[in-house]
Amino acid sequence: MIDGIAIFAGGKGSRLKASDCIPKPFIDVNGKPLVRRVLDQMINLSSCNKIFLLTCSSSYCAGNYVSDNFTDMNLSICEEPKMTGKIGAMNHFFERNPEIDICLFANADTLFLDEQALLAAFNQIKINVDIPHVFLANPDMARYDYSEFLLNVNGKTLPFQNSGVFVASKTWTSSSFQQANCAKDFALEHILLNNENSQFVVVYSDLLDIGTPERLEIARELIHDNY
Repeated sequence: MIDGIAIFAGGKGSRLKASDCIPKPFIDVNGKPLVRRVLDQMINLSSCNKIFLLTCSSSYCAGNYVSDNFTDMNLSICEEPKMTGKIGAMNHFFERNPEIDICLFANADTLFLDEQALLAAFNQIKINVDIPHVFLANPDMARYDYSEFLLNVNGKTLPFQNSGVFVASKTWTSSSFQQANCAKDFALEHILLNNENSQFVVVYSDLLDIGTPERLEIARELIHDNY
């Protein structure tokens, strides 16, 4: 059972021109902040009503940007005093919220184009507190920063990419944070994708990673009010 939904929303988005005055998670995408559209997709997966934005006070004050777009949800801001990487943000989050044991995490700038495929994949997982469930999506080889992840599916080795969505427990996070601290390797993606115990979940959907002005324009062309 998912106890909470947490969105990594600490980045300002230096590659987006609009981020000069608005942090990337709150940039408008056809009438809604980007992070609200991400939250809508995640809430559709779980009946959990405890929603968190993971931010950092040294980056920006998220409270200044939470508006009427979020009044219909039980939203809390979990703010780190300084950035410690995503695994550090997760550890801080679980320490601040002891009632949360298992959480669904996602990035604030990435959307799935096929929500039904995401829901179908999510409904197949069986929660295990000892391992993370990492969601992979269709590869996007046109991106200059595309990072390929190969996975054996039904006897065939196929390319995917990390979607940034995963389910992890307090127990796993605490252990992984300690190991990362000892190894001085705080890259969450490396921890998730190189963990032999990770459970990989394939979502046969393209991703919309809104990390550049060009991709922001594509998002505004593709996304409409009933998205």
